[in-house]
Amino acid sequence: MLTTTLPPLPAGYRPAPPVSGVVTVVTSASNTAVTLHRAEYTHLDPGGGWTSHGYAWRCTGCRHVLTGYPAQGFGRALTDARTHVCEEPR
Repeated sequence: MLTTTLPPLPAGYRPAPPVSGVVTVVTSASNTAVTLHRAEYTHLDPGGGWTSHGYAWRCTGCRHVLTGYPAQGFGRALTDARTHVCEEPR
């Protein structure tokens, strides 16, 4: 088995949560496709760590990504994705 150790992230940066495949696709207010994903957020505390599941979405037009929706936040993520207005493409 091959293992790779990644270098530490620079100060002020944190890794994006791992996201699954697309759960659903909706159309934004800018008429672009927005993909909703399941996401896993790892939270560490002094006593150890635990993982919580939630949702994230990504606009295929401007490539904006919004994460941090809790497991109970699918409805909110869906609403935010549908009302998203594209920024300039990144």
